[in-house]
Amino acid sequence: MALPRPGKRRLALEAQRPMFLLDGGSVRARIALAGARLREFGVALFPKAASRRRGNLVEALRARSEGDPLPRLEGLNQADLESKRGVIIFLHGLMSSDTGTFDHLVARIKSDNALPDVHLVAWPHDTLARINVNAQELAELIEKRLGSSGLPLLFVCHSRGGLVARATVVKLVNGNRRWAERLRGAVTFGTPHLGAELAERGDEFLGKLLLLKTIQQTGKSVPLVDALLAVRKQKAIEGVSDLRPTSNRGEFLYGLREDEAKQAGGAGRRVLPMFVVGGRAEPVGTAGWLSRRFFGGEPNDLVVALSSTSPASMRPSSQTATDHFSYFTSQEMKKSHIPALDYIIAAFKPHSRTQRQEPRVAVKATRARRTSPGPGAEAAAVVPASGARPRRPEATHSSRN
Repeated sequence: MALPRPGKRRLALEAQRPMFLLDGGSVRARIALAGARLREFGVALFPKAASRRRGNLVEALRARSEGDPLPRLEGLNQADLESKRGVIIFLHGLMSSDTGTFDHLVARIKSDNALPDVHLVAWPHDTLARINVNAQELAELIEKRLGSSGLPLLFVCHSRGGLVARATVVKLVNGNRRWAERLRGAVTFGTPHLGAELAERGDEFLGKLLLLKTIQQTGKSVPLVDALLAVRKQKAIEGVSDLRPTSNRGEFLYGLREDEAKQAGGAGRRVLPMFVVGGRAEPVGTAGWLSRRFFGGEPNDLVVALSSTSPASMRPSSQTATDHFSYFTSQEMKKSHIPALDYIIAAFKPHSRTQRQEPRVAVKATRARRTSPGPGAEAAAVVPASGARPRRPEATHSSRN
């Protein structure tokens, strides 16, 4: 299929395997299935740099998303923090945006009036970049905007955003150990803490993710042309490759667990307390068919296995009957009891364990203070991340076909 472009250029979509093309009637088609590649015909005298295209994609995603955008972290100033007792940073997932993702959760927080003096901000970012690149940028931004405030901090994350939060905390605490005292935790929804097998082939994962978004009619999927232009000529999509399990060349996840353990002073530990939420989706319709083909009978949210979003090694946790794109729908947020929301509220209550913990940083003469039990099941000072030290990933491993 050829797609016209300005400047007398033509783009063609080439698929190496059967594919779907869903088009709402415009040349900016919504999505193609796995295996789709972009071919460009004609000459562009001044092509945009890859970084510029991806930067434009971040803003395009936010602009096209339906919803209410949160204030941006980079626009935060001291006046915004006056009379506040904490800050929550919302981190979106792959090829997504804060706008339209967290709307119903934010509305629920505001309607409950449980955190009237906690400032809510978001950080739109390039999810095609390496997670450590995102984390370094976010850590520097947090230090710049929040460092002098002394306010406690909590992350609310969807999917890949949870890994960005974990990596950011490692860099924050390495740069300034006092951040360990200010961290109130991270609440993650659908985060592949143990990796996503779909990410073993980055280009296929991107295609499947965008297709499922469209099938689920979230209204937040990126236009096809924009997505393919953003990753054109890239040998690997680093932001997706970082999601690989450690059992299949998952160098990022292996390194993250090592860094967390080193910082916390022991294997299988981390400074950041966490509450993890995983989804169990009913395998119905086209999305369910795709899910059954890949996951078989293993519980999943259509994108990530439940064993990765809510692993046994991470507590406290909860599970919900939803898919990867519906953790924050109005139906989910209207439930009378939302354990993750309870955790968020408890994090900013005086004298709660999440509020007053002092994580142990792996340096001499620094010891964790024992605290009284609080709202979660995790240790207050150092949070166990896993029962055993992670196995180093093999140098080579065949990916799933």
